[in-house]
Amino acid sequence: MDSKILFFSSATCGPCRLAKKQLTEEVKRELNIHIFTDEDWTDFTNYKITSVPTFIKIVDGKEVSRKIGFKNIEELRNL
Repeated sequence: MDSKILFFSSATCGPCRLAKKQLTEEVKRELNIHIFTDEDWTDFTNYKITSVPTFIKIVDGKEVSRKIGFKNIEELRNL
C-alpha cells in the first residue's frame, strides 16, 4: 500500500507556519509528507484547495481523507 500526506500551506498563514515547525525531516519521512506552498497554484487547483492549512491523505493514488486546519503529529498519524 502506497500512502502519503499532502500538506498545502501559505507563507502568510499562522497555522501553516505552526504546522511546518513540527514537521521535522524525521516526521516528514515517517509519514511521507509532501509540502506544497502557494508559490505554485497548479497543485492547489488540481486538488481543489480552498483553505490552508489542508492535509490530504493519498493511498494507492486515491484521496482517502482531507482535513483543514492545524493538526498535530498524532492527528496526522491518525489521518
